[in-house]
Amino acid sequence: MIIILQIFQQVLEDCYDQKSFLVYDENINQMVVQLTPLNVSICSNMPIGVQVNLTINSIEGSDIPIITTTISNFVYETTTNITFQTVLPPGQKITLVYSMQLDIFTFGSVLTTLIPKFLIQKSNLQECYEHKSIAQVFRNRVEITLYPTGLCSTQMALKDVSLDNYLQGVQLTLSEDLVELDLSLGFDYNVKKQQLVFNVDLLKFAQQQPFLNSLIIFSTNQSGQQVQFQVDIQKTELETVIGFFQSIQLSLQNNNIYIQVQLDQTKYDDYIKHLGDVTTFKVSFVVNGSHYSFSVNHNQPLQNLVIIKLSCDNQIIKLNSICKQIVLSQTFDLIVIDMISISLDQNLKSMYKQTPKLFPTCWTKVTGIRHKKQLKVTLQLNGKCNTGSAQFTLTNNINQQISINQDSSSTSLNFKGEDQFFDSINYTLEMRLKDIQFLIFIDDLQDQQINFTVIFASIVGVVWIVFSMIYSLYGIVNALVALKRRKRSNYKKRQ
Repeated sequence: MIIILQIFQQVLEDCYDQKSFLVYDENINQMVVQLTPLNVSICSNMPIGVQVNLTINSIEGSDIPIITTTISNFVYETTTNITFQTVLPPGQKITLVYSMQLDIFTFGSVLTTLIPKFLIQKSNLQECYEHKSIAQVFRNRVEITLYPTGLCSTQMALKDVSLDNYLQGVQLTLSEDLVELDLSLGFDYNVKKQQLVFNVDLLKFAQQQPFLNSLIIFSTNQSGQQVQFQVDIQKTELETVIGFFQSIQLSLQNNNIYIQVQLDQTKYDDYIKHLGDVTTFKVSFVVNGSHYSFSVNHNQPLQNLVIIKLSCDNQIIKLNSICKQIVLSQTFDLIVIDMISISLDQNLKSMYKQTPKLFPTCWTKVTGIRHKKQLKVTLQLNGKCNTGSAQFTLTNNINQQISINQDSSSTSLNFKGEDQFFDSINYTLEMRLKDIQFLIFIDDLQDQQINFTVIFASIVGVVWIVFSMIYSLYGIVNALVALKRRKRSNYKKRQ
């Protein structure tokens, strides 16, 4: 039956260019043939369901089997990559290749082509992990969370598992500190989430370094050759109570840096246990390669959505103008916030390092005048925002809101509501313009004062005017009466 089929099959040999090649990925035991169709019309008659055989003539001889796969959506003109999974038996190597032939066939036709180039991809180690790693820094250790892709199982095995390809060492670089991972404690790459623990005392280092940049260097042995690759850590965190800060928002305005924190209330008791007597908030910027830090003390326990104001005017003289320039320009390269809490005897109680979210703003200054059931807000534009119809939302410190619609270029807003809404000390003003959110904090508030002197003077003036009018009318009436009497007297004399 097979002989009969072979006799009646049409063999097509000139369907592909000789530039085609094969790539063998040792990491995942996979081969990919990359084809260049010559767009021969007769070759396009193949159905969508085909079988593909790859025959490799190598120095290993029959140890390299014919490799087969099936394709259910084959199109001659557009199917340019054909992938073969699990191509070699466990432990089998392939070194010197003499020739390769690819056959794509159905019962009626065979597309056959020679593959002139064979490439071995010994390592694609930059893809060993997903790009979402996290480093959690503690006083005496660094815990790294990695997410393996599964592409590097061969290179990530320990030496007692594989003698040809194995992991030699793992080194953590935390800013300028180097820490080696103890591989004798085990290393399991074949998991969805991998945890690596580097033991090191980092107390002084973490206090002195506002920006913690971390990366891991993996050293592997691949058939006698040492290969190294680097994994950059996307996020480096330092938290005494992990997850207590859900988010930190920053706004730059009015020559001040405003910090608003959102907390996980379920962890509040644990936060209080680690709270010292003096707590300092330090905001650090990198601008054109230079590092600047500004600080403010906030010793009271934090409350959810509290706004902490760091004033440029309260910084040392040489940093005062730099702080104001950063606030005014709102331009920098990096930013981080440190929260350090110590006891009266200078013992460290807790420390947090967070990367805040900077809210864009359209204003450099904002003031508010409050009177009974309304708040009038005056804005100074920074010229960085587009104009258009926008929604302004005013939020008080218990998360109540009032919204109005007005043009984004408005310099005056008037919010009206119930008396209790305007009892807050500060407010957050949010503007949404074409799905973009802008934020500013309002803490420069004044209550509209009643000037009793002016009121009294106005009343006196009104009374005086009324009295004068009455007195004038009285005089006019008397004059008219006197004139009338005089006319009567003259009339009687004539008679």
